[in-house]
Amino acid sequence: MVATVEKRLTRLEQSFGGGDECPRCKDTVIVIGVGEPGEISATQNGNRFSPEAAKAFHREEQPHGQCPQCGNFRERRIIRWGPRQ
Repeated sequence: MVATVEKRLTRLEQSFGGGDECPRCKDTVIVIGVGEPGEISATQNGNRFSPEAAKAFHREEQPHGQCPQCGNFRERRIIRWGPRQ
């Protein structure tokens, strides 16, 4: 399920063209889970970061989601899924 969401987010980020110049931002996706507190995953160019590296990568952009290298702000999208009602 997370892989599907990451693919959709990757396509969304690519359609906006954000972060294409910065080697840190380019093709990166951060997914923050709501089910388990602190569950963070990150990928770059389809390669998954280790859990510790993903948390560190995310922490570097805090508190406002801003890249420490280029200063661009990360696009934030909230995706919810579950049983249809």
